[in-house]
Amino acid sequence: MAHKNKKDNLVKEVFVTQTYGYADIASKRKIWEEFAIEIKGKFKVLHTVSRDIQIFELSIPFRESKIKFNESDTHPFKVFCEIKSNKDINFSVSKEDVFEKILKIFGQQDIQLNDPEFDKKYIIKGNNVEITVEILNYKTIKELIVQYDVFSISCDYNKKDEKLNLMMLIGREVNSKEKMKDLYSLATSIVEKLEMFL
Repeated sequence: MAHKNKKDNLVKEVFVTQTYGYADIASKRKIWEEFAIEIKGKFKVLHTVSRDIQIFELSIPFRESKIKFNESDTHPFKVFCEIKSNKDINFSVSKEDVFEKILKIFGQQDIQLNDPEFDKKYIIKGNNVEITVEILNYKTIKELIVQYDVFSISCDYNKKDEKLNLMMLIGREVNSKEKMKDLYSLATSIVEKLEMFL
């Protein structure tokens, strides 16, 4: 039986899809539970129908919104937040890949922060350059993005629901309360700054 379990785990680890492959997140459960208590959030563990995949969800009240953390065996750590808004603010920050480097050579422009380390690593786009730059330069937002090697951040306006949808894709390296606190600080700083423009 132990041989079968080893084989199953190997198959899960080797299986790679756009969801970044399989990773058992059970070892992180205590960290999520302790952080939820500290931050006064609601923590849930969900399972797929077949009970072979765990999904961690943490909802934290913040001002008029809720900041939500999510991670599963098949999806990396994500942060979500919906903010009531009648103002169209759209921006994205994403890691620069080879394709984007080629587009830059051929003249595609992105927003620059005049921070060589950040500008080299990330592509920044937005419908309002001034607002996007102000958001990324607010408090320690830029520094935390680099420190935690954040894969992407997007803010999209949903006109129908009059909401801004903020989403951050972090990765698999969130394995301590300190990291969760920093990522919560990153999310709250972005929400605070967004609310200044509403």
